[in-house]
Amino acid sequence: MKHLIMGTAGHIDHGKTSLVKALSGFDCDTHPEEKQRGITIHLGFTHVRLNEELDIGIVDVPGHKAFVNTMISGVSGIDFVILIIAADSGIMPQTREHLQIMQMLNIQKGLIVINKIDLADQEMTDLLDEELIDFTADTFLENCPIIKTSAKTGFGIEELKSAIISLTTDIQSKSEKGIFRQYIDRIFQVKGFGTVVTGTVLSGLLKSNDRLFILPDKKELKIKRLERYAQEVDLIQAGDRASINLAGIDSTSLQKGMLLSSRVYESTNRIDVRLQLFDQVKELPLWSHVLFISGTNEVPAKIHLIDKNTLKPSESAYAQIHLSKPLPLVYQDTFIIRNSSSDISLGGGRIIDAQPLHHRRRTEKLKSWLKILAEGDLTHTVLLNAQKYIYPVSLSEIAEKLALDYKTLLSLELVPSNDNQLKLIIKDEPYFWLKHQLDRYKSRFQRHLQTWHKSNPFDKMGKTIEELLAVFHEYPTEYKTTAAMWVIKSLTELDLIEKRDNTYALKSHKVAFTSETNKALQWTETFIRHCNMQTPLWSEMSRKAKYQNINEKVLKQLLTYLVRKKKAYYIEESYIYYKVVDENRLKLLQYLNEHPEGITVSIYRDLINGNRKICLLLLAIFDIEGIVRRDGDYRFITEKGKQILENG
Repeated sequence: MKHLIMGTAGHIDHGKTSLVKALSGFDCDTHPEEKQRGITIHLGFTHVRLNEELDIGIVDVPGHKAFVNTMISGVSGIDFVILIIAADSGIMPQTREHLQIMQMLNIQKGLIVINKIDLADQEMTDLLDEELIDFTADTFLENCPIIKTSAKTGFGIEELKSAIISLTTDIQSKSEKGIFRQYIDRIFQVKGFGTVVTGTVLSGLLKSNDRLFILPDKKELKIKRLERYAQEVDLIQAGDRASINLAGIDSTSLQKGMLLSSRVYESTNRIDVRLQLFDQVKELPLWSHVLFISGTNEVPAKIHLIDKNTLKPSESAYAQIHLSKPLPLVYQDTFIIRNSSSDISLGGGRIIDAQPLHHRRRTEKLKSWLKILAEGDLTHTVLLNAQKYIYPVSLSEIAEKLALDYKTLLSLELVPSNDNQLKLIIKDEPYFWLKHQLDRYKSRFQRHLQTWHKSNPFDKMGKTIEELLAVFHEYPTEYKTTAAMWVIKSLTELDLIEKRDNTYALKSHKVAFTSETNKALQWTETFIRHCNMQTPLWSEMSRKAKYQNINEKVLKQLLTYLVRKKKAYYIEESYIYYKVVDENRLKLLQYLNEHPEGITVSIYRDLINGNRKICLLLLAIFDIEGIVRRDGDYRFITEKGKQILENG
């Protein structure tokens, strides 16, 4: 069955609510204040099933000028509209304003109902028919069906139902793809159920066991019950008027304007838009204060025009809007602006970037960028959004920022046309990076390795990827590894670096030992070996090295080489010959295998006949190796230790 949302629009007292009642049998004026004043103040909701294949949700909006903001929140998310004009009154101020608003909110289907036909004569209706030709010209209602009705007598109601069925034949239900989004327009407590919220589902679908979040608070909510038109259902989807019974949250914690979403994403207080003014309004200067309305939110905002210094009536422009508080807006959301006193609707448009950079200068590059975004091509939108980041950004992160379906973006042919943008597939996911950033870090990598090789001329190894991450000190932690992988791949393809064991080194770096350095290396290894169970003091070792014409810098390089070659261990600024470590490792493992009660430092000292310092250093090495487990003063053999012992 097709589920669509129909909205009403029109001037106050033209019979919108009575017409909805004639269609559905339900009176949308349910509030006492509305009954007393005889006008619709709040949004009214009902539905009518016109046939076995068509279920229509109806949003009845206020017509009074004081409640235009409520009207705007009501028509957000509707599929088509009926514009209602009283035959005895004709086209009135709110008739015009409502049509302008619906046009701006990108509603594309509708029909006109001339209501109260029983109160007008033929001449009046003929005159109104002629007026409507000019009134609807160049709007989505141009050449639309015009139905004459009387909600009071029932005249034309069946014809109206038939016209709605005919109109909706070509209207497709909203896509179930994408994240679930539903603005809250009503909140109430139901005895025995708890907190219930209602709204129109803008996108996606939601099942009763799905995760649901409230934005901008990012709090997860538990779903108790889903309803569509007062009937419990297993799922709700785009195009539905839905009620959600929530658990674990009080109605006082919620407010109109909040958004229910299947995914957490960042709210924004700055957006780039394509803005158009209505006709017959005052022009907007470069900076303007307005009231911004989108979904069920309305907040003060400041508009900064980008490609014009002044925006005149009926003109359009690119602009950056600064919101007074963050809102959960996304790419392609529509909006309306009213003057700061909220008594005149000025215009509206569509969001082309919900997470833009702050545009301090109005450059030609920026204007061309916004023009491409405004064209609505999803491929260009993804590629341009990727260019905002100095670090490599994944397609899944872009999908999250845009609140779009990742699989939809993955199906696009995302081939950068800009020479400054690069694409790389990492673990089956596309990543994008700016070429000048890659070039910058390629140079940094090479300088970093050059410094390392210069300090370690006797070591053919380079640096591990973990050590190279230090190059990206400006980057957030989660982006460093991706950037490093990209740089390594690029430098490897250029034949500038190569992998040596688990390190990366400059390909040009070669270790060349002269007879002199070989002699110095032999002396250094012999010195460490002769120290046996006594760890050498640096002062003593460097002093004796000088007698061999080995300066401190070269001595450190030789010691680093011995550690890399696993001829020595370096722990807590002390060097130990490898055979000392190997022999005493075996003694420890053999003892622990026979003594499950464990071993203390003092017992180990007696076991290996060493001093306390060497024992502590050796045990620290074995702790790092994971062959023993420490518990208080005792150490116990681990499975890894048993395996080493078994393997000899």
